[in-house]
Order: sequence, then C-alpha cells, then structure tokens
Amino acid sequence: MRRTTEQNNTFSQNSIHSNSGPGIDLTPVGVTTNDAGDSDTGANDQMNYPVLNAAGLTQDGALAIKADLDFNSAEAPFILEFFDNSTNDDSGYGEGQTYIGTVTTSEIGEDILLEVPITGSTPTNFSRITATATNTNGSTSEFSAQSVNVENGDILLDDNRPTNFQFLIKGFMESKKGAGEKSEITVNKRRLEFTFDVNGTGTKITEMKISEHSDFKGNNWRVFDDNIIFELSEGDETKYVYFKFKDAAGNDSKTYEQKIKLDTSKPRVKLNKILALEFLPEYSVFYIISNYASFTGTSDDRIVTVTIDGVRQHYNAHVKLDGSWHIPRFWVGPGTHKIQIESFDNLEFTLLGIQNSEIEFTLVNDPTKQLIPKELVTN
Repeated sequence: MRRTTEQNNTFSQNSIHSNSGPGIDLTPVGVTTNDAGDSDTGANDQMNYPVLNAAGLTQDGALAIKADLDFNSAEAPFILEFFDNSTNDDSGYGEGQTYIGTVTTSEIGEDILLEVPITGSTPTNFSRITATATNTNGSTSEFSAQSVNVENGDILLDDNRPTNFQFLIKGFMESKKGAGEKSEITVNKRRLEFTFDVNGTGTKITEMKISEHSDFKGNNWRVFDDNIIFELSEGDETKYVYFKFKDAAGNDSKTYEQKIKLDTSKPRVKLNKILALEFLPEYSVFYIISNYASFTGTSDDRIVTVTIDGVRQHYNAHVKLDGSWHIPRFWVGPGTHKIQIESFDNLEFTLLGIQNSEIEFTLVNDPTKQLIPKELVTN
C-alpha cells in the first residue's frame, strides 16, 4: 500500500504480505526511516515506526516486546499493532502477515517493555515479529524492520520497579538503605568506592546510573557493577550523589541519594597554654616543676588527643562549640618527654585516610631547672 501526501490513513489488523516492496509505503517510494522526535511532515505525518529490540515468550506463555518508541508526544496516545511473518521481506523491513495483538501507550523512550495481549495468532506459531504505530490523528506508520525471532524465556514479563537497594561506601561501617535514611557523611578525599547489594530486588539488575546531578545530565546507563569507583567534583562543600538502577525487564528504580560533605583540608589545632604558661610556637622546649600537666587550646574539629613519648593517652578533649578544648591535669612524671597534640578529621566516623594536624614540643619535668634564655619554667 502506498500513500503520497494524504493524512490520517489508518491500517489496522490487516494481513499484508508477499509483496515486492514494503507492505506500507509512505512517500517517498521505498522505506522511509525514522527521524528523531518524529517532527517531519508528509504522507500520514511520516509517522515513525517502532524499533523492536527483543521479543520473547515468558514462562506463562505471554508475549513480551522490548521496543524503542521515538514519537511526537503531541500526537499521543499511540496504537501499536504487532504481526507475525513466516518469511523475511526483500526490503529488509517487515510486513504484516498475521495479526497478533494491540497495545496503546503514550510512552516514549528506549527499551520500553510492552505486554502484548494475544488476540490473533497463537504463540506456538510466532516466527518473526513486526509492528506499526498509529498516532492520535489516525496516521499509521510503515512496518518496522525485521524483528528478532521469538525465543522462549527471552524476556521476563515484569513491570515492577526494583527496590530494596543497599550500598556501602568503603571506610564507613553502615550501609545505605533508600533515599534520605542516613544523615550527611563527611569524607576527606574525592575518590570513593561504592559497594552495592541488590539481593532481594526482584528481577536481575543489569544497568545503573550514578551522578552528582539529580537529572543525571550527561550520564548514560552503564552496565551494573556491584563495586565501582566514583570521583566527586572538586571543591570542599556539601554534595549529593544520586543513584538509579534498571532491571532486565527494563524497569527503572526510583532515584536514591546520599548527602556527602567533602573536606580535604587538614584540621587546625592551636595550643594556648601548658598549665598556666602561655605556649609560644617559637620555643621547642618547655620546663615544668610538677608531675602533672594540662593543656588548653582551640581546634576546628571534634577531637584533640595527646601523645606522650609515642603512646597516645586516654586524655582526649572534645572540642566545644566555640572551638575551645581542655585536657585536664594528668601525670607526666619526672624527666624529658616528647609531646604531640593532634586534631583529627572525622575520627569517629571514617577510615578514609584520616588527616591530622599536630603540634610537637619537648616537656621537661625538672624541679631543679632554672629559667634560662629561650626556655620557660612553670609550676
């Protein structure tokens, strides 16, 4: 059948086959391939045909089709008719020998899963599936290209969104379950390793997306991997990482998110006093005439620790909201001691390459020591 400039011609449930050319031929003569977005005009609106990617019989005997539907959304809804053919057409595109069934949809996109109710041919006769599309104006497309053969169990008929995802960021002890269920986490490096657990999600997960953009701009579907490396964008600030998954049936999950604060700067720690003595960074040795010492200072992180002669002490200080900290009097004993005052990034929550800043000096407990130039004594 050939149409030149006429519009709104509907071809439905016909038996068209054994022709020397395409079963439906819209001007110009010969196969008219699809255009992006179906914005062209002409005979029957130059309606795009479905592109069939896979066809299969489920274990329940239903017919399932995966197709790319590139239509003009203004012409929705679309009636898709499916046909079986015993032989290939010489044009490389199909005809419509035996009507199978019809699906009405407004979906547009790639790899859309369609369940075709079988109202014509019986499943055991399927050989080569083709399809047409008719828009809301009644304009029917040419037949699709020759489809793949129908195979038993090729497609799992499943229109349920995959759910129940969990993921773990290496270095953190708790896994993520769904969007918004965990508070912000802080990391001090851009390169992160994610491990995904998709057990119990239903149909096998085959593809995924990961991005810092909620609309996944510039990110295509990638083959699912349960262990991936993702690098955050530059800049110390709070960021969001978004995830989305697709199963073998073509169903998308909802979008999951994780709030992450990137902080690549080392914490700053300042020691103000040793006992009552002002700490002056230009001096490296300080003298006391007491077996006890205490330290006071400021920091921009949570925890400050003290290490004496290479042994970290239990005298940790929690930094107050105003940034101040205080390690009270503790035993140091007579003699010369190497002291380290340290402040750590996220000491409580992460193993991701903990960063620290430290102050080092020598503390001498010597009651007989007298004050000499560039050395200070306190009791």
